[in-house]
Amino acid sequence: MPVVWFLARRLVATVLIVLAVSLLVFSLLTLSPGSVVDTLLGDQQPTPQAIAAIEERYHLDDPFLVQYGHWLVSAAQGDLGASMQSGEQLTDAIAAQLPVALQLAFLTLILVCCFGVVTGLAAGIRHGGRLDRITSALAIIGMTSVDQCRDEPPFGVLPGTNHPRRIMAEMCGFR
Repeated sequence: MPVVWFLARRLVATVLIVLAVSLLVFSLLTLSPGSVVDTLLGDQQPTPQAIAAIEERYHLDDPFLVQYGHWLVSAAQGDLGASMQSGEQLTDAIAAQLPVALQLAFLTLILVCCFGVVTGLAAGIRHGGRLDRITSALAIIGMTSVDQCRDEPPFGVLPGTNHPRRIMAEMCGFR
């Protein structure tokens, strides 16, 4: 029974954290400079009818918590909305990139298990030795220098994979 209570507490805590983070992000987007209506209109001439249609569709006339409630209900039902740039449904965009992301996550897991665990054990056997210092330095460098998908992926094609360079390029938006 203690395991059930532990899992229940963790589940409740997870839900509360997700709600708090979503409220924080929604608040920051609301407070960001510029008008949502202007952004959604783009290059179109802002006519009163177009402004009213956007305000009604996105509930922009409603109070903040009501707007958040509308968004939260839609998100809980799987409707994350549409991209402001392309108009594509975000759920579809995420679903299209999910196989690539899962493949990269699996490849990373394999690399961590093969190299990380073995070098960690070897470094632990000779704590304070040269291998321990080198492993610790590489771990710190690896964790602090995460590539931000700027120009192109930092690695070439690895044997036995589905061309990670192409996969990273697709994930980063370089088609």
